Amino acid sequence: LRTYHCDTPHKAPAATSPAASSSASAGAEALEAARPGLSSRHAAVAELLLECGQAHLFVSWPPAGEAEPDKARFLEQCHGLDQRYPGGLRAYVANARR
Repeated sequence: LRTYHCDTPHKAPAATSPAASSSASAGAEALEAARPGLSSRHAAVAELLLECGQAHLFVSWPPAGEAEPDKARFLEQCHGLDQRYPGGLRAYVANARR
């Protein structure tokens, strides 16, 4: 499992590129495989990240039952950022893309 930190902006490929579509699809699939192991709060944060175009964060995620503490820690960081950053994760990602 790769380590990702929500306090570091991650820039995804442009949404119109084939790489972006492939990354988004792979990320969504990896997250779907991991979803059974997520709490409802963590699943909601993960879904928000997908909505914000951050699917690339989930590309290398193992399926449910593997690396659960790492996934929970990452999503808890993202939840905290969503709560503390003015405008939440949506604003954070928008600012990071500028």
